[in-house]
Amino acid sequence: MRFIEFPEPYTPTALLYGTHGGEKVDLLRVVAQFSEDTLEQIEEALEILSPLVLESRRAYMHAAAIEMVELTDVAKQEILDGEMPRMGHRSQATLHHRVTLTLVAFCSLQAFEQEETLKKIERENGVDSREWTRAKAIYHYLFDENLGYRILAKLRNILHHESMQVVNAKNSSWMEGPEKKNLLEFRINRQLMMKSRHVNKKLKSNLSSLPEDPRVEELIYQSLQGLTMASYELKPLMNKKYDWARDVLFELESNFVGCKGYRMLAETFPEKPEGNEIEWPQFQIIPPEILRESVGPRPVLRSKRFQSIPQFDPRNFAREIQNISSGP
Repeated sequence: MRFIEFPEPYTPTALLYGTHGGEKVDLLRVVAQFSEDTLEQIEEALEILSPLVLESRRAYMHAAAIEMVELTDVAKQEILDGEMPRMGHRSQATLHHRVTLTLVAFCSLQAFEQEETLKKIERENGVDSREWTRAKAIYHYLFDENLGYRILAKLRNILHHESMQVVNAKNSSWMEGPEKKNLLEFRINRQLMMKSRHVNKKLKSNLSSLPEDPRVEELIYQSLQGLTMASYELKPLMNKKYDWARDVLFELESNFVGCKGYRMLAETFPEKPEGNEIEWPQFQIIPPEILRESVGPRPVLRSKRFQSIPQFDPRNFAREIQNISSGP
């Protein structure tokens, strides 16, 4: 590793570590120097955004969704290769249990995310405040317009209090010329779900009108689409300094002028090295997830062609809830 530039005398510093000239090198470069007041603002902004971005249950919901996909993909390949045993911890029965467990986790996280978000907004603004009322309206709209979110909200109660057998596994194999194909799907048993006391007439009608039992991965993906867009309207209601914090980090990012690499803040800096002796500064990496929250267009889960549930347009949903959140 080599240093490109050293601050003399030392002041709070923004650092870049990463690529140079299109090639991967050990590169540490000072890109800006700050006053103590500016550094304190940056650190405060990170403290505001970190719990809203990194510690949100949405991050764990994304992890559960990835786990669901990976479980299914590995199992598909094992079935094709003839390596999935009939018994034991790698059997299809155990896989079924693991998928159901992941679904339980996702449904619970979805419920807790809504509950905790409303509690935070209430603490920040007061019960029945304009902000709290907006948040309730956004969640009501999400529940009404996003079938994935609505089904999973009710499925949580069924899985917790009635039956874990509401998830069915379907495995199909066939030949396409010389190549063997396999399809492994996990679907919600509509008939069993519609018998639940937790399912009202409207949802029963929704379920009965579907062309087939809904796929678990489609429900999860659609729920995340809606919740991701809703979160952009809800986060400013959870902390009144949210927009200020985003502006601070936007200004910080402008120092990097599009450079590739990790953004860091140096807390201390070593003396200028002599010869080949190199010492790392003490630093903190600015999480890329937080920077994405503040710089450029916010991430949108791309539109997906659903087969077992109605289509959902996340961008149109985002436009609609902006109108809701602006209030009367």
